[in-house]
Amino acid sequence: KRICFLPGGTVERGEDIAQALSRELTEEITGATFAIGAYRGTIGHRWQQVDGPHSCLNHFFDVHWSGTAELRAREQGRSLRWISLVDAAAIGLQPRSLGALLMTPQDTVWDLVDESPN
Repeated sequence: KRICFLPGGTVERGEDIAQALSRELTEEITGATFAIGAYRGTIGHRWQQVDGPHSCLNHFFDVHWSGTAELRAREQGRSLRWISLVDAAAIGLQPRSLGALLMTPQDTVWDLVDESPN
């Protein structure tokens, strides 16, 4: 089963979450420059796998990009693709609640826990 995630990663010592996002985007994607916009909120994500329970806390921002080249993933075995927000549930976007939240007005700040199965 294929699942999709938005680019991101972990915060390193001395960074705030916006700085970490900017660094992670630059590390993971080639072909553009990024400007971090408004903070959209958090989604706590809990799920169960064979080896036990897992969880993470996801922070979301609006991100604006500019560039003339095609965007490409820097990591081997990863790919990038644009998706329609209407199709977010069909492609397995994780956490599952994210697709619906992306459709909410931009002034809405999210704060929830998603415990839906992958």
